[in-house]
Amino acid sequence: MQPLLQAAMLEYKRDVAQAVFPTDDPGLLIDGPDELRVLFIGDVAAMGYGVLRQGMTVCARVAESLSRELQRGVRWEKMAAPDLTIDRAATQLSESPVDVDLLVILAGVPDVLLMTTPDAWAASLEQLMLNLRLQHPRARVIVTGLPPVQDFKPIPPRLHRMLAARVDILDAASWRVARSDPRLQYVAFPSTTPGELKVLDQLSWATLHGTWARAIVPAAMLALEESVDRPDTWRALR
Repeated sequence: MQPLLQAAMLEYKRDVAQAVFPTDDPGLLIDGPDELRVLFIGDVAAMGYGVLRQGMTVCARVAESLSRELQRGVRWEKMAAPDLTIDRAATQLSESPVDVDLLVILAGVPDVLLMTTPDAWAASLEQLMLNLRLQHPRARVIVTGLPPVQDFKPIPPRLHRMLAARVDILDAASWRVARSDPRLQYVAFPSTTPGELKVLDQLSWATLHGTWARAIVPAAMLALEESVDRPDTWRALR
């Protein structure tokens, strides 16, 4: 299957090079009291793949919803690149100190295409948590389930099955890590009907970003309310 995987990675790189990304001012500060600091780490989803404006991205929608629901200001930023793997994310977090109350991890697409093993994924996620703990011991973390990479465009059936299986395997690894760390919550990618993310039979990236944000916000609010001093407060939302 290696040639198919290599072809899938090349196709991913071509798609990213030709894709639409927001070019407007991200507006990383939402005014309000008791400012909440949020960092989004990830690949093309965190970059705003497929949408024209920053306000349509999953990151901006999460930030805006948290500000509205919590009646707080929100200062948010992104650490994102199309080839950002969970291993690189852990390394970058250790090399680039951040000031953060909440970290949202939107990584996984490159790891699926690279066939990252569940053990390697879990080890990198645990290292990321350790690196964050050294900087901000009370910061909370959301790790999201991977989007259905295999469904984004037509691919050979064998490759479709392989990518779908890898998504499930890495999601299960995230869930296991979340069970062992009270500061980490796992949030599954929202389940959808076959046509729910489509407009005129085409995948709507704006709908995908919005659906994903609506799944993340309740978990983020729970995470911010939980006390990190209680080892039994982890939640894995599936």
